[in-house]
Amino acid sequence: MTIKNTLSLCIAISVLAGCSQISQSIKSVTKLGSQEEESYTSSDQASLVVPPSLALPADVAQTTKIQKRIKQQALQSNKNYYVVVGTYPDSEQAMDTFVRLSSIGLPNATMESRVTKSGKSLHMVRLGPFKRQEQIDKVKDSLLSDGLSQFKVVES
Repeated sequence: MTIKNTLSLCIAISVLAGCSQISQSIKSVTKLGSQEEESYTSSDQASLVVPPSLALPADVAQTTKIQKRIKQQALQSNKNYYVVVGTYPDSEQAMDTFVRLSSIGLPNATMESRVTKSGKSLHMVRLGPFKRQEQIDKVKDSLLSDGLSQFKVVES
């Protein structure tokens, strides 16, 4: 019995010692990482050397710059976009579409009724407003997956 207790005690001590060493290693790596982050500046990026095999082709790099600029311009503009799912002469059809959109969880579904110059009533069902392309793409994917392929994105 004493040999088993001695072995158990030795194992427990070695495990605790190992945990202590691991803890010290983690602390030193964390400290090293935080020092590097503090000393890194954007001017250091210019001195980084990228191997040719890892560098982006010039046309891809240019495309990503253009995409970033377009996104920034879109975020700075105060334009709202709507996804018009349908315009119906019958209010019941519009209400059916509105309920369908609401039941699949699409955001900001609205139904508007307007009278045309000729005196006819039109009922429009739309989603929005949206400011970012990612939001519009997500809504379009949801509409297509639910079988609604007749929609139009409009700017307001």
